[in-house]
Amino acid sequence: MNKLIVFPTSRAIREYTLTHINQNTLLPKLLSIDELFKNIININKKRYIDDNLRIIYLKEAIDFDTFDKIGISSNMQEFWKQSDFIFRFLGELAHEDIDIDSLNKYDTYAHYEEHLAILKQVKENYINILDKHNLIDKLNLPSNYTLNIDYIKSFDTIHIILEGYLSKFEYKLIQELSQYNT
Repeated sequence: MNKLIVFPTSRAIREYTLTHINQNTLLPKLLSIDELFKNIININKKRYIDDNLRIIYLKEAIDFDTFDKIGISSNMQEFWKQSDFIFRFLGELAHEDIDIDSLNKYDTYAHYEEHLAILKQVKENYINILDKHNLIDKLNLPSNYTLNIDYIKSFDTIHIILEGYLSKFEYKLIQELSQYNT
């Protein structure tokens, strides 16, 4: 039986192997949840963007008149440090399947309507740049993948041990995986 066990972390894998070290048996294939996601996702003729190019393209995406109203410097050295805010915010929205426009209806974001409109423009510009260069980032991955069904079907069973929180996108991946494997 070809079994895959998926753990929340590499540390959990190490702990599992240590508890089975004295057994005279072959262990099943062991992966972390991050490794599983990398293996079950096909990005179809696209490639993942590297970290440096990511910042360069984001810098290109902010090149419009109203961006300075958001309070993030467009000076490259300062922007390099501050760009993480934009990536984390937009990445979280993408993985939780939340549209920026929907945030305006919450009181917490009511005072930031102009900032949200600017961030929406940044996201659109950035995704257009990614699409132009056939690149994948956390922001456009949820709309640019297919499942690697051959990989999934290569296991008779996949057992996933979860701890913590899954984003809506990660949960969707596991739901899709479960249609092909138990």
